[in-house]
Amino acid sequence: MNRQSVNEQRYSRRWIFLLLGTLTAILLSGCSSTSKAEPGELSVRVFVDLDGSSTWNEGDVPLPEITVSVDGDQSGITGEEGLIRFEDVPQGQHTVAIRSEDVEEMATHSLVCEEATKMVQVGDTTKIGFCFIAKGFVDVDMTEDPQAE
Repeated sequence: MNRQSVNEQRYSRRWIFLLLGTLTAILLSGCSSTSKAEPGELSVRVFVDLDGSSTWNEGDVPLPEITVSVDGDQSGITGEEGLIRFEDVPQGQHTVAIRSEDVEEMATHSLVCEEATKMVQVGDTTKIGFCFIAKGFVDVDMTEDPQAE
């Protein structure tokens, strides 16, 4: 081989090694970067399950003023529709619970919550419900406004 072709081969090999090194660096940097999932929203409804379906349906009765917590860190009180929303909840596994005092208070009215704590996988938007079931006679006034008469 002449001197020029040897230099051309060295020059070509350098470019190949440089190209391979650059591609390796790009691939490794892509693998090491961690994309963090955006936080999600968790909606929790607390209600009296009148039809026994374990899901919120028309005719079920919402339970306002029930304290709900997420992981024991965030907590809030359900509104008139028995609903509370937690925003900016990190995606992943969380424990959602109804305050034990509220569960005990409902029991005095013959309402039993069969599951007062739930493990939930939170995604972008997650909805769960806590249903109370009537055990015995429960006086649930279904009229719109008893004082409107």
